[in-house]
Amino acid sequence: MNYKSKFTPLLKLKKQTISAKEQTLMQCNNDITIKQKEIDQNQEDMLNLSLPTQGNFALYSYTQEQKRVITIFAKQLKKEEEWLKAKKINIQNELKYLEIEYEKFNYLHQNEVDKKIEKLKKEEAKMLDEVAIIGYNRKKDNL
Repeated sequence: MNYKSKFTPLLKLKKQTISAKEQTLMQCNNDITIKQKEIDQNQEDMLNLSLPTQGNFALYSYTQEQKRVITIFAKQLKKEEEWLKAKKINIQNELKYLEIEYEKFNYLHQNEVDKKIEKLKKEEAKMLDEVAIIGYNRKKDNL
């Protein structure tokens, strides 16, 4: 049986909050993966950039500028990746806290449900005793 307590709506809300936070964590993991792919691509671009062996100084300067821009971009990507990883840790900590809160309320809910079940069992036993007494008295009266 699915018994309800005064904590049931709160448990439902906590569960929804946990699900939303898990979705946020998955999105953050996806963002980190995308950022790592961007970093890999940037590193590949840097490796594929070659200095000209001949030509004029303008071509050499242009290549050096490209190298500088790629390096700056790489640093920016690394900072963004570090920020995403810090955000992930923060989300994981929040999720851990939410799960602990859920477990607290679940414990309280379960205690209340157990008390209700125990009360119902006592009432049922009392009713069965009354039925047995009535049956005994009828049998005694018929004798």
